[in-house]
Amino acid sequence: MKHRPPPVEVDSTPDDLCRDLVATLGLDGAAVTARGSLDHGHLVFATDDVARAIDEWHLTLNEGPSIDAFLHRSPYAVPDLTAGVAGDRWPVLTREVGSLGVAALFAFLLQVGTVPFGTVQLYRRTPGALSPVATTTALLGTGHIARAVLRELHSTRGRTLGHDEIAIATGMIAVQAEVPVTNALALLRAAAFAERTSIHEIADAVVRRTRRFG
Repeated sequence: MKHRPPPVEVDSTPDDLCRDLVATLGLDGAAVTARGSLDHGHLVFATDDVARAIDEWHLTLNEGPSIDAFLHRSPYAVPDLTAGVAGDRWPVLTREVGSLGVAALFAFLLQVGTVPFGTVQLYRRTPGALSPVATTTALLGTGHIARAVLRELHSTRGRTLGHDEIAIATGMIAVQAEVPVTNALALLRAAAFAERTSIHEIADAVVRRTRRFG
């Protein structure tokens, strides 16, 4: 089966392009995340709640295919979360994501030239690798998504992607708990994991001063 990316309109949004790519590849969902560093990411779009939860687990645990793709500047494929090194490499993430019915994950870079600024993470409920043709289609599709995200980031008419509440909350926690910033981020992640809630929700509470650490 040949996978052909759909025609791209000049004003196509990341949302539309992401949905089109998922449909073209016959996958189940995807999330687009803008990322300034390994520690800080901002969800731009998710096709569904499962894709959103996968992104949250990556951010909370700071591990997973998207993290590795961004770190190593290369796509990262996990065709079967229950086989190979996935369980050994990311034991908590594979358990939590697996409980959502996810069997395979594929991460591709958002980048300008060779400089990455985020990831597109696709998931499937059944195991299996992407074919070489499908992989090429995914690379082309994520290139289109990258350009659409950049248009929105630089357009006064585009959506407001928001300030990085996690970065702000981390700084506030560092002051409250009198710890280095790296330790403050670890406290934020630990709280999100222990309470099984979104790291963004806790960060928002810290920024709004309805929650303190220390």
